[in-house]
Amino acid sequence: MIRLKHLLVENNKIQFPVIVTDSFKGINADEFHAFNDTGGKIIGGMNIKVNKELEKIYAAGFNPNISDVKISMNNKGYLVKWSVTITESKDQKAWIGIYSRGGAGSGTVPHADPTNPNNASSPGQAAKSSYIRDRGTVDEFVQILDYKYYPNNGGVHVRQIFYKYTLEEFPAKSAPYIAVTYTSDNPPYIDLLKNPRAELIASVLKQSPGIFNDYEAWAEAAFMAIKTNSKYTQVKKLLRQDPYKYVKSFMDTSKRYHSRPIDISYDFIINY
Repeated sequence: MIRLKHLLVENNKIQFPVIVTDSFKGINADEFHAFNDTGGKIIGGMNIKVNKELEKIYAAGFNPNISDVKISMNNKGYLVKWSVTITESKDQKAWIGIYSRGGAGSGTVPHADPTNPNNASSPGQAAKSSYIRDRGTVDEFVQILDYKYYPNNGGVHVRQIFYKYTLEEFPAKSAPYIAVTYTSDNPPYIDLLKNPRAELIASVLKQSPGIFNDYEAWAEAAFMAIKTNSKYTQVKKLLRQDPYKYVKSFMDTSKRYHSRPIDISYDFIINY
């Protein structure tokens, strides 16, 4: 059964990352690498399941992105497990689809070759899939994983190429906040003091969760810039989720990182 981790959809709120996982079991080499279907028969259903979640996220107002694909295969029993991680797109593109093609063979290297433009697994050929055409018109088609399963014990070998793509029918959502990129050497403190607009506050909050380390002090400064309940409501609308719940998802709001803990700022906003 499909499992969704860290997914919260409530009044158009999304908690990233969204992780879609599932497994399937084939009966032969062809079905062993049928991550979605083969011969008109749905086997793994990956495209269907992941794309459904991508469309949900898009409908909630976010540009989705497929940031990671993990595969585990065992040719003894033709068992396959897969996991796809969906995050918010950082390139202002709505990556609305996942697709894969590959090959399998007993004891031989499969003939999948994404570098050969005439090979069925190449991006040019894979993008012509009738499944994708039924969804819309491809704009961008990008390889995200070249998975190779070549076990030492012989048996079925697999090479599967995974792609993500955008469609013209799903144009990127415009960011409702200011697209300003801050860094450790260029923090947002002065800008928040000089011009504490709701758009800037939402932008700083959006950038506070880092890739390796979070910028808790930025989020704290952003909350200090919210002086009234009405501005809090504006930030909430721009952020598309409650700011306080958002920051609590990645930091300790009772701790001081810059000047004043967020819990204290939030209490002032709500009660005064």
